[in-house]
Amino acid sequence: MLKEINPKIACFKDRLIDHNPMKTVFTLLSVFSFALLTGCQSIPQADDAKGTSTGWLPLAQFNAELARLEKKQNGKNFWDEGHWVTSVDGRWNNGIAEYRMSYAEVPENEGYWWYWWFNQEESSFEQRKRYYSDEGFTMVHSQSYLNPEGEKRYQGVWHKIYPKN
Repeated sequence: MLKEINPKIACFKDRLIDHNPMKTVFTLLSVFSFALLTGCQSIPQADDAKGTSTGWLPLAQFNAELARLEKKQNGKNFWDEGHWVTSVDGRWNNGIAEYRMSYAEVPENEGYWWYWWFNQEESSFEQRKRYYSDEGFTMVHSQSYLNPEGEKRYQGVWHKIYPKN
């Protein structure tokens, strides 16, 4: 049985940083997964409606791809360079959970915040939906799938755009 994975990515264009302990745990898991899969990288695939997609990846490879995008080069990672997640999907395929995400460039000349989560239980997903809505975020994508135990697993992406001062 899969446990809930909470990879929250928060990107603040005005360089505020989210110091969430779950991000630290996620980063460590991603680095570990990347170490196990050295040399295995997905090739981004076009997804004309939403930017670029990772394609479907098993969890370990998905985490390795995230680690690659999170890796800082010259003090910035892929997200710092002006990208954000636009969708994340999950499915159960041939006995394994697979995930894919799409990402695109962020709006120019706007401030923005964004969050995304995957492999959530319904209660977590509903709680986050309420919280982010109350904070002024718009859910731009949501999706779910059934695992073999008959449990629905949820994915979601929230964006917030605001005028820059």
